[in-house]
Amino acid sequence: MFSQNKPFRKNRSYELLDYDENWVSEFETLKSTLSGIFGDLAVDIQHIGSTSIPGMIAKPTIDVLVLTAHIDKVRELYPTFESQGYACWGDFVAEGEEYFTYDDVPGHRIYNVHTMPLGSQHAKSVIIFRDYMRIHPNQANEYKDIKLKLRTKFGGNDYIRYNDEKAILMQKLKDDSWAWAESVHHPSLN
Repeated sequence: MFSQNKPFRKNRSYELLDYDENWVSEFETLKSTLSGIFGDLAVDIQHIGSTSIPGMIAKPTIDVLVLTAHIDKVRELYPTFESQGYACWGDFVAEGEEYFTYDDVPGHRIYNVHTMPLGSQHAKSVIIFRDYMRIHPNQANEYKDIKLKLRTKFGGNDYIRYNDEKAILMQKLKDDSWAWAESVHHPSLN
């Protein structure tokens, strides 16, 4: 959920699709592009979000996490991102983040690029949640059920209410993923 000190988020329509194996290759293509833009600023580039979880229903938007040791230098890349059709949002989703989006001509969100500093608590949590969902099919099905129920409740035209309620309903899964990460000494905790 976004805090009230963040810029206003425009409501939009959305769709949830069955898992598509092509999302992996779309990520790899995007990763190559982002590597070229970020250069040495990128320490790591990872596929995150629902499109990174095999079998998960998802909006057909590839979410990417770029970790950097120099978040303060990322704004220097705005002209390059803008020249390639991205919108630059700054610190929009998570504290201390540089956020970029890419929409196609009809206005469908294609890519979300979350750039965060190494050691970011939010970055750790999204990686841990992704890994937890990948190896715990029962919990992944629970997450899928949450999404399906909310899509039925809100339809496909109220993304803000869908996303806000999803964040509340999935909090237990996030907490469980963190407990799991601690129990297995997940590398993201270092």
